[in-house]
Amino acid sequence: MPLPILILIAVAIGAAGVGAAVVVTFWDRILGWAKTMFLPWVDKYLPELADEARRAFMSIHGAVIEVRRGIREAWSALRTRLVRLLVEFSRRANGQWVVKTTSWLIASLSPDENPQLTSHEVVQRLALEDVPPDVLERWMRHNESTISIDLTKVRDEEVMDMQVGEG
Repeated sequence: MPLPILILIAVAIGAAGVGAAVVVTFWDRILGWAKTMFLPWVDKYLPELADEARRAFMSIHGAVIEVRRGIREAWSALRTRLVRLLVEFSRRANGQWVVKTTSWLIASLSPDENPQLTSHEVVQRLALEDVPPDVLERWMRHNESTISIDLTKVRDEEVMDMQVGEG
């Protein structure tokens, strides 16, 4: 297969992944919109498709719930070893942004061993366009040159807030 076609396939798969992530993230809003706006419109103007439209949304709903369950299970499994993940954004005097990611992990969960805590640190330069908007806002409003985010806490809250039931 020629390289440009492989690149197009990779871009399409990436776009589909981003689209799926958006659907999973905003599914509750999408479903609310469908119930209050779209499905009544289908009932009125395309009544022959009303049952199929409802089945389609319910099929997608089932898939979204399964993806959310998978995310919650994967995060729970990771949290058995991940103690903390701290991301620190720093703006240096020369205007360059740097991000330092530090993770603390339990090296072994064996009942025969004492749990050993290890840390791993990665430091990278960051282009201004890659600095998250909330970090830039804190820097601009409060003149903070270093902004720390406890990513484990943020992800714990996001995962726990996900609806994974049938409702």
